[in-house]
Amino acid sequence: MKQPRSGAVVNHLQQEARGCVALVLWLDCDREGENICFEVMHAVADFLPKSREQCVFRARFSSVGAEALRTALSHAGVPDACAASAVDARQELDLKVGVAFTRLQTIHFRAKYRGLNAAVVSYGPCQTPTLGFVVQRHLERLCFVSETFWKLRLSVHAPGSSSEAAREMAPSMHLAELSMSTEEQRGEEEIGLTWERGRLFDQRVALALLQLARRATCARVLAIDDSDELRPRPVAMNTIAMLKAASTVLGLGAKRAMSIAEDLYLSGYLSYPRTESSGFTRDFDFVSVLTPHAAHDEWGAHVQWLLAGNWVLARKGVDVGDHPPLTPLRPATREQLGHDAWRLYKLVALAFLAAVSPDARVRTRTVRMCAGGEHFSAAGLTLLEAGWFRIQPHRAPAEYHLPHLAVGEELEIARLELESGETQSPPPISEAELIGQMESHGIGTDASIASHIANIESRKYVRLLERPRAFEPTPLGLALVQGYRRIDAELVAPAVRTHVERQLALVASGAAARAHVVAHCLDEFKRKFRYFAAHIHRMDELFAASFGNGGGGGGGGIVAGGRAGFLGGCECGHSVGRGGGGSDG
Repeated sequence: MKQPRSGAVVNHLQQEARGCVALVLWLDCDREGENICFEVMHAVADFLPKSREQCVFRARFSSVGAEALRTALSHAGVPDACAASAVDARQELDLKVGVAFTRLQTIHFRAKYRGLNAAVVSYGPCQTPTLGFVVQRHLERLCFVSETFWKLRLSVHAPGSSSEAAREMAPSMHLAELSMSTEEQRGEEEIGLTWERGRLFDQRVALALLQLARRATCARVLAIDDSDELRPRPVAMNTIAMLKAASTVLGLGAKRAMSIAEDLYLSGYLSYPRTESSGFTRDFDFVSVLTPHAAHDEWGAHVQWLLAGNWVLARKGVDVGDHPPLTPLRPATREQLGHDAWRLYKLVALAFLAAVSPDARVRTRTVRMCAGGEHFSAAGLTLLEAGWFRIQPHRAPAEYHLPHLAVGEELEIARLELESGETQSPPPISEAELIGQMESHGIGTDASIASHIANIESRKYVRLLERPRAFEPTPLGLALVQGYRRIDAELVAPAVRTHVERQLALVASGAAARAHVVAHCLDEFKRKFRYFAAHIHRMDELFAASFGNGGGGGGGGIVAGGRAGFLGGCECGHSVGRGGGGSDG
């Protein structure tokens, strides 16, 4: 049983509860919402009537339309104690594990390394795997060895081009005299083709193939493939998609974007910004959302076109039952919102309009040619129906029109060259990539991902690289992750958090008791903590290299047995994900 906390919110709830005959809970329809339901219930329990069999009701809804709210009220049930218990379990695990490791690390490293400018050397079950993604990409960049490659580049004269006509009119002219057109004219009259081998890493083989291809003076058309394709409209935008787009398109950090979205929600411009859903419910009223935007200066014309019978239902997406995807509830202008708020509002508004616009349709043409036994291809594209590209033209593919050709037709070779290049190392991990990796591994929730990223930045474990927003580890962040891997790689592996979330899902579904899952997970982390404490001195070499050797002995006096891994089975009968600890060497 939770104990009500003092404070203005609790006092307000208790004041409102006086004289009420029932409590209807309209909290978020996710685990965190269920947990808050019980906090509210416990805060006002003494002020509700004791005579009624049921005086507490839970309304579950996924949209805030009038009909949806009426349906939720008429079908109100009871709060989900299992879902709420799963949140309590997560909070207990994160607090106990984080405090234990953080205290140990802080005491050990601050006492030994004068150059370590950190008040706290923290560990967090979500924070640390997030840092691990950044370090992993950094190490991949450091280990990358560039290789030289070669590829053939072929251009042919388009049929009917001036170069081709000149050759027909003056066959006796010298080739050099016919090549005096400008580069711009050449580009307009030539068709560039892609080598179907892609690229080769053996220069001798590439040169041999070039010599064989140069025996030909023309390239022959082998096949022409025309096809019409749909370019489906995007699914509606949830929190994760919004954070990734805000970082990539707007250059707004996840925490800043989340803060702006919450302000827009509180001002009535956007729907609730913390949502995992990318699909709308069947009863969502799209017309009532679209209609106020018909007079908007920037996208009103497109909305009018949609309302004239052209809007479509958003793609199915995923409806997890918490809140609808991000939706522009009220029209707004730049002057009303200010620079950054307007940019984020516009991003969400255009995403919503694209989601209810028709699919686009394109026609692609692929022409395959052969020159000297080597195969090449050229691709053309024509936009047949703009569909949702009308409202998001920056996402439309570039049109490229190939001339009319026939199978068997031969086109004179304009240029055949051997180009070289270097393979490129992967870039630093972008904020959008980091968000995507956290989501796919279950590190944090839509409500907490932004704060985990902000934590590793504020604690100076990573540094931000602008344009595009990306991260690289600081010496402290690098030393921590490499140190964890020396002792027990599972401490930084995302699989551990994934395993914990699976166990918490058992609590939420009622398949396992909270006390048992918490005890099981804490027992595993307790073994890991003891092993880590006994071997923390293995990190000293890394810290000494970056922060100076402060002397002193090894790491503490806690002695433990072998390293603990999440290898066994939970007593509730459910499998526990496998993962190995770090090596002793």
